[in-house]
Amino acid sequence: MVLNDLVIARAEASLVEDGFAVVEGVLDAQEIENLRLEYTALADACCDEVKASNDQDSKKSLGKTLVQRFGCILEPVKGPLSNRLREGAENIGSYRELRRANCRHHDLALSNAICDWLFTKSRSAKENTMLELLQCALGENCFFYNEQYICKPAGFPEGTGFNWHRDSDRAKTRDAFVSCWFALSDNIDAENGGLMFRGYGWKNGDPPQQVSVNAGGMVLIAHDVEHCSIPNFSGEERLAYMVQFSQVPMRNLNDDQDLIAFAVQVPLT
Repeated sequence: MVLNDLVIARAEASLVEDGFAVVEGVLDAQEIENLRLEYTALADACCDEVKASNDQDSKKSLGKTLVQRFGCILEPVKGPLSNRLREGAENIGSYRELRRANCRHHDLALSNAICDWLFTKSRSAKENTMLELLQCALGENCFFYNEQYICKPAGFPEGTGFNWHRDSDRAKTRDAFVSCWFALSDNIDAENGGLMFRGYGWKNGDPPQQVSVNAGGMVLIAHDVEHCSIPNFSGEERLAYMVQFSQVPMRNLNDDQDLIAFAVQVPLT
């Protein structure tokens, strides 16, 4: 979707001042549909993997499998991947091919459509608002390093929350990065697994800030802002997609030759 300069400027200011920003209307209907379709294909493929394993999880329901086996997170590219494969995907074309070859589902056209959206800044006079905002946040250097779907099935409130954390706590790196979190369900809020923040200006005793996001809306999250994700107390599935970008290739704190994720350079100019 095309958003005006004022909306983008406000989002940039909020990211700098608070460590996060909410921008509604970033995805159009077709982009939302493509991401929902890929999630469904991934969920089906993961359940098939579990059934084929014939272990104790093979007879569980889809919702229970997603929560207990996958921790509510599904990644399109099946891992673990070696450093050689990660380093080989250094540009958009090579990542596109790796994604096609290693994707859990086998819908190549759908994988291509999502890559087109992810990595194309402008097409048919339509600007990619996500990449515009990333340019504001990261400058001209931008590296894609991770994508995942976050699903909170209905009926599992005890297993669908994520405790207070900073994304940098888990990344094992000092490098700056930004997460782009997209709502794929309508009206994600405190009832169905929304996000809460303790922004940069938060002080002990202050209430956290709860954000509500409609389908197609995006939350930009700085690597060092504290946040949590509420359990899904509703009777409906809650679905989001998250893609992450860094200023430099993300490498292990203890070994600068070890990539901890992808390092696909994305042109922003």
